[in-house]
This record gives sequence, C-alpha cells and structure tokens, in this order.
Amino acid sequence: MHESGDRWAVILCDVDAGSTKGGPSNVRDHWLSVLAAQWPDHPPPLFIDRRHGQIAARLVESYCFAAVTAGLTPLVLGGDHATTYFAYSGVRQAVKATPDLVHLDAHHDAWPAENITNYSFTRHLRRQGVVVDSRGVREEWPAGVSSRRPERESDLVYLSIDVDVLDPQVLSAVSFPVPIGARGPSTNMEWLDSQLNDAVAGRRVVAADIVEWVPMAAPDPGADVVGGVLSSVLRLPVPDGGDVTIQPGRSHAH
Repeated sequence: MHESGDRWAVILCDVDAGSTKGGPSNVRDHWLSVLAAQWPDHPPPLFIDRRHGQIAARLVESYCFAAVTAGLTPLVLGGDHATTYFAYSGVRQAVKATPDLVHLDAHHDAWPAENITNYSFTRHLRRQGVVVDSRGVREEWPAGVSSRRPERESDLVYLSIDVDVLDPQVLSAVSFPVPIGARGPSTNMEWLDSQLNDAVAGRRVVAADIVEWVPMAAPDPGADVVGGVLSSVLRLPVPDGGDVTIQPGRSHAH
C-alpha cells in the first residue's frame, strides 16, 4: 500500500473535454486494471463518462472542488488534456488561491483558440494569471508565448502529466506522439521522476492528473508504463488535510 493512499480522491474520466479529434475513449477498464495492479486498496473511484455529454467537464470541476473541501487530494485519471482546465478550476475555487501548474507534456497546449481545448488550455490559464511551468515540450512554441521556465509564485502546486511527454519508444499508446529529436531531453521514467520531485520540492501538492493515455492506439497499450507513472505520483508527499490556502502575500484566485 502507498503510505499516502488514503489522502487521494480518485476521479476516473473517459472525457474528451475539448478535442476536435477522437481522443481517449473507453479507457475505464484499462485504468481499473492499472489501479488494481499498482494500488490494490485504492479508494473507490468517482466515474465520469463521456456519455454525460456537455456536463462531463463540469462534473470534473465539481468533483475536484468537493474532494479538496473534504480534505482530500484529487487524482484525475483519464480524459484529454482539456480535462485539466476544469480540474484545476475546481481545485482553485476550493483552496481560494492560485496554485502553480506544472505541466509535463510533449506539447505546449498554448495554441490560440477561443474555446478551451486540449491544445489551448494552458493559454487560457495563463491569461487568468496562472503560472504554467511546461516541461518536456518538443514542438515549436506559438508566436507571443514564451518558452522560458517561469519562476515559482505559489507554495501550492497542481501536477498535470500528459503521458505523451514520455519518449514514444517508452510509451506509444497516445493520440499525438512526438519523437524526441536532436534537441529534446531523454524523457524516460527516470526523467519523469526527477521532474516530479523537483516540482514538489518545498511545495504542497493540491491535485494531480494523468491524461491522454489511449491504450487502443498501439499494439502495446503500455499499461506497465502508465502504472509506473501512477506509482511515481503516489510516492509524492501530499498535504495532511486541513487548510491548504496559501499564505498572505501570495497570488490569490481572480
């Protein structure tokens, strides 16, 4: 059993919150198998199905808000990366503060789009004053968006992992794989562990998500690799409950 297991609220999503292409679908059973293998005594997940339609994304927001106000740490599994926008929104409302977002992804997800999508959600969050620390990006950044790593502004952190941040040779079961290329870091599991530990050093994890796993997209669904990602998150320290609002003088929710 993971020591911090009783602090997490597991929210299991099969939600395409903003993609214009077919994204994660029918991943529920795959995630349940990963949970059973990596975390046999996991708490019963809250399920959100794409058949909920337009309210699915708002259910993610509501469940995350409820989890934090109950003293738990939301752990959102599944869905496309637009799901993070709504999960973050629920957490932000609950803590009455603006946590930094550490965004591990092969894509910057900062393309200009009026709607909140899996390829524009970080742009929307940045416009709301959220510090978005994107790591592992292997595509060219759009004009006007800085690729420089931002300074920390909050002692609260939301962790968001798009599994396509991993080298496609490590995990290919994703919608939009991006080869490492000549300039990219070797984004293997050791790299991911290092990034997660750096992200939480001196800070409190208020929520985490693991998104964009598409086990049907490759001959090898990569369940062992995704299980390793989950295990890495579960090993991180989480708050002991109670008040997780930031201290006076930090940035607050708008």
